[in-house]
Amino acid sequence: MDKLAQHILYLASNHRLPCENIKLHKVMFFTVGMYVRLNGVDEFVKNIYDVPFEKWHYGACVSSIYYKFSIFGNRDLTKYTSGIYHNELSRFDEIIMKLLLSDTYKLIRVNRDMPAWIKYKEDISRGYLHHQYYLDEIYNDFRE
Repeated sequence: MDKLAQHILYLASNHRLPCENIKLHKVMFFTVGMYVRLNGVDEFVKNIYDVPFEKWHYGACVSSIYYKFSIFGNRDLTKYTSGIYHNELSRFDEIIMKLLLSDTYKLIRVNRDMPAWIKYKEDISRGYLHHQYYLDEIYNDFRE
């Protein structure tokens, strides 16, 4: 998932679009979700999804990536990194650009309205362990 994060940050930086930590995670999640909606859970996405999302209060989050960038708070990450472009991820560029232009809090609301997140809503609100998102759950949430 680090490759996808770096790819998103490259596109945001290159197009002078702000991308805070929370936005990065929403763009990552919706990019994977839209991909599996259109293509199913194939080997390409399985290779990208090497570290799973977890169900956090604000929706999907990859904890290792979150903590890596948490030192920047809610500031624009493109001020601190320009990311890395990965040619093998170029098929995501169009959707990533649309998501970078989307309202972060609308993406959060949509994520939190998905069945796989709602199922653990009480645990999440109580601060219990973060439940992992499985690719099949993401697929099911995005095809509805």
